[in-house]
Amino acid sequence: MLGEQVWAVGHDATILHSDDGGVSWTVQFTNPKLERPFLDIHFFDKQHGIAVGAYGMFYRTNDGGKQWRAELHASLLDPYDREYLEDIREEDEAFYEQELNSILPHINRLSQDGKRLYLAGEAGTLAYSDDQGKNWQRYSVDYTGSFFDIAALDEQTVMAVGLRGNIFVMQGNQNWQYVKTCSTSTLNSIVPISQNKVAALGNNGIIVTLTKPFPVSQHDPYARAADCEAEAGIKVRQIDDKAAIVNATLFNQDGLAVSANGIKNLTLE
Repeated sequence: MLGEQVWAVGHDATILHSDDGGVSWTVQFTNPKLERPFLDIHFFDKQHGIAVGAYGMFYRTNDGGKQWRAELHASLLDPYDREYLEDIREEDEAFYEQELNSILPHINRLSQDGKRLYLAGEAGTLAYSDDQGKNWQRYSVDYTGSFFDIAALDEQTVMAVGLRGNIFVMQGNQNWQYVKTCSTSTLNSIVPISQNKVAALGNNGIIVTLTKPFPVSQHDPYARAADCEAEAGIKVRQIDDKAAIVNATLFNQDGLAVSANGIKNLTLE
């Protein structure tokens, strides 16, 4: 949302636009034949934006959404897949593009901090771009499940959350490290609460509150939550109706959330 300009995305590769703060909407782009949903959209200013989605779907506009052009970003793949594709490319460019289009990961979320753009997706995909998504550098993470959100918390700390309650943090440009929460509910969204506190919101109405310094530990994908004890500085609770929380933002010191049971206010502390 930029002033009164608002964009939203969804199924059938659809992009909606409102120029009156969401009172009325028009369809800017749709392509049901793709059989793929857009999952997020991000505008750098009122003219320049990108929309992303399933199977690496990536579209860009430079005119406020009047025209959208598709892009393919092989740099989002892991090194082994890129090596495989380069071997194909030497023999058949058309087949290379076909394969690339079929193995790119779902792109679930975009977020920006200063000039840096972050991306979270499936198959352990975390990446950043310093040129508005034209080129990407993929992070190396000891995790192959899906990530559903990524956010810079300050100049030194980036957090990513995802499938089965997994939380990873990168502090001071070091390696990504695992944060043990002892919860296996998928986490969908990150909401910074204060300079030292952040909430991760997810399925089953789960709210995980973390306080700096974040406790990190060895990542064990086979650990059972029932045999786990959360570290100090981590609190896990569940809202009364146990509805999945998709996303939220701070509003008047409380959380304004979109959930499976509609829009609601949440106390995030």
